[in-house]
Amino acid sequence: MGGTLLRSLMIGAATAASAAAVDFGVESKVFDGGDLVSSSSTLFAAGKAYDRLAEPDEAIVCDLAAGRVVLLDPRRKLRAEITADAASEFCEGLRRRARANGSDYLKFSADPAFEESLDAETQQLVLTSPWLDYRVRTTAPKDAEALRHYHEFARLQSMVNTVINPGAAPPFARWKLNEALLQRQLLPEEVVMRRKSLVPGFGKSLRAEHHFNWRIGDAERRPLTVIHVQIAHFQSISVAEYLRPLVGKNDR
Repeated sequence: MGGTLLRSLMIGAATAASAAAVDFGVESKVFDGGDLVSSSSTLFAAGKAYDRLAEPDEAIVCDLAAGRVVLLDPRRKLRAEITADAASEFCEGLRRRARANGSDYLKFSADPAFEESLDAETQQLVLTSPWLDYRVRTTAPKDAEALRHYHEFARLQSMVNTVINPGAAPPFARWKLNEALLQRQLLPEEVVMRRKSLVPGFGKSLRAEHHFNWRIGDAERRPLTVIHVQIAHFQSISVAEYLRPLVGKNDR
């Protein structure tokens, strides 16, 4: 599995070096109240998405056509690969367990249903349910291909995030939001997620900001060279081995 994907990604590296290869970029920040909890940069080039976290220093490379993802940890100089099929199987396992033995909220997260509305003037998309609400400020994509690539990445990334974050909820509620955006041919500029609770203080509200950059310069392309060197030289291990220190850290 590793050799085929590595060859594909290295071919993509040569292509990504040219100005025409990078379609667009997205700078994302997630806030819990006023606190910044994560920041990432994503470049879309030659059918792949290169997603880099600011902290910790990690990256994932999504081959959107092949449905494969490379995980990169520069600190440990390790890489691991996971297929979309394997990530989907993991998420479906969470769905089955949530349906059978989960709390009411987890049963909702396994099969979420929302009321949808779109303000024609402001283009704000709202999804509501008894358990979870989304309010989204939207924007139009550069073109149909950019729209498709972004939503393919969002779906694949959400599955992989569920795999690599022990205890995370299934991605199916976010899929509903992505489907509602895609159906209307829109991209999210700001997403406010509010998880409801009957117990005061146990609700949750997060806000994500996404800045789309349709004009990419050399400075934005430069990290792609580093990423492909890492793919070529980092030690390849299984996903389970890659995650073991993370699981241990969470357990402590």
